[in-house]
Amino acid sequence: MNNTKGPIGVFDSGFGGLTILKGIRDKLPQYDYFFIGDSARAPYGERSADIVYEFVCEALRYFFDVAKCPIVMLGCNTASSEALPKVQSEFLPKYYPDKVVLGVIKPTVEYLAKFPADSHIGVMATPGTIASGEYQKLIKETYPGMTVSGQGGAMFVPLIEHNEIDTPPMLYFAKKYSDELMAQDPQIKTIILGCTHYPLIKKQLAEVLPKDVELISQEDFIGDYMKKYLDQHPNIKDEITTGGTCIVTTTENPDKFDPLASEILNFNVQAKRIRLGGNNPCQC
Repeated sequence: MNNTKGPIGVFDSGFGGLTILKGIRDKLPQYDYFFIGDSARAPYGERSADIVYEFVCEALRYFFDVAKCPIVMLGCNTASSEALPKVQSEFLPKYYPDKVVLGVIKPTVEYLAKFPADSHIGVMATPGTIASGEYQKLIKETYPGMTVSGQGGAMFVPLIEHNEIDTPPMLYFAKKYSDELMAQDPQIKTIILGCTHYPLIKKQLAEVLPKDVELISQEDFIGDYMKKYLDQHPNIKDEITTGGTCIVTTTENPDKFDPLASEILNFNVQAKRIRLGGNNPCQC
């Protein structure tokens, strides 16, 4: 790749955003991709909004200055809810006015247009995403007739990051959080998996939820959203390199990261370890 063009960037606090990366690559395999998983500092879900914003800015500087990405998808619902508005209103105009950063919440809310206007929607996400109220607000603003309930799943990400997916503790917390969400509104028929880690435990959630409840995974439609965005913004599309490559990086030990990443992406991942922040803090 040259100095003016670069790959599509995808960011996550850990493993979860790999599901978003896969969803986009499956739809747009011709492009180059650069992924950062900040697993060394995961999970983001219980951190303050200021800290999440700082971490996201550090990652964006790496995407733009080192990887030369013209566009970055925050494949992390916590980052999308707690950092993206400030990134778009303050960070980008000041430091990178020619770059684009997208999040996963807007396309998820747009996807709900296919459901009845009076649907009862549940959102299962990290405590930080639920506390931000971003999903609840955007859904009600876009679809006033819908009823929205949210439930945080504090233990899901730590268990997933430690590869404790098919274990009794995971099934215990799947039932606990599912029961708490359904208790808020027994009429829920659609649940948004509002954390990109959660598709990895879709089977466990389906086991404990009522059989008529549909689970929405963001990787199923995020590729279509990115394609539509690029088609509508040819100036950005022309800045993306088209070698079909995929570079995966992590802030954690790759030996821990690679096995699950390989399983998600369906190829042998050999991640490179990178460092964010430290002696070069984000000045944002």
